[in-house]
Amino acid sequence: MGAASRCRESTAEALRLITSLLDTKALRYYISICDSLGISALVEIHDESEVESALSAGARLIGVNNCNLRDFSVDINNCIRLRASVPNTVLFVAESGIKDSTDIQMLRENGVDAVLIGETLMRAPDKTEKLLEQRGNL
Repeated sequence: MGAASRCRESTAEALRLITSLLDTKALRYYISICDSLGISALVEIHDESEVESALSAGARLIGVNNCNLRDFSVDINNCIRLRASVPNTVLFVAESGIKDSTDIQMLRENGVDAVLIGETLMRAPDKTEKLLEQRGNL
């Protein structure tokens, strides 16, 4: 079986829509496509204006990228600050800058529902150990 065949057999469970690239109308359109396909739309925000756009578009799953895409600085407190602007009925995901179980616990205490961990996990020599550590199992 070729790579193209394997790709067609795979199904996405979520699609990330980045508000800094899409206006509210486009977000709404892509969210509706995701809904029709049974795919969750993770709407990524970075600041207060993007919260408003995501909510107006009907986002039910919002992720805050803690990485500033202009200068690539990372501030994990960005998602804590923005949490107050998002209703508790919307699933809230912290993205970027999550290094250990202490970060995860702090996020949990501040109303974050889930975390998206990339670089920290990918750079770990033992990914299983790092994941267990982040879950607080070590």
